[in-house]
Amino acid sequence: MKILFVAGEGLPFVKTGGLADVIGSLPKVLVKKGCDCRVVLPLYSHVIMDHYNELARLGTMSVRFGNAEQPATFYRGEDSGVTYYFIEHQGFFERDSLYGYYDDGERFGSSSGQRWICSASWTGGRTSSIPTTGRAV
Repeated sequence: MKILFVAGEGLPFVKTGGLADVIGSLPKVLVKKGCDCRVVLPLYSHVIMDHYNELARLGTMSVRFGNAEQPATFYRGEDSGVTYYFIEHQGFFERDSLYGYYDDGERFGSSSGQRWICSASWTGGRTSSIPTTGRAV
């Protein structure tokens, strides 16, 4: 069985609450049971600082969101048999902390930030322009 989790946080990369605990543990258990589990997370600034050398840059593509195209750069990492994909969007995610900004509702509410990362996950997974293995050169 193939399972894709799309979340705003997840251990071992980023944690602010209980969601990170679930995303950090459930995929590992499912992998041990034979599932192909992958996790999509935003590429936050501190993930770049703490884990950049562990990530493979896969490529950049345009993601249609509403009436506009926005660039999304995809990275890949692994931990405990689980594949993690990180989606870079400088406007939404490259900040000093995860929360506490005037536009948190836009970034994490039921509006554009969550729809954008879901759209990017869907677009990246359905196109051959973003490889799912290997390291981009």
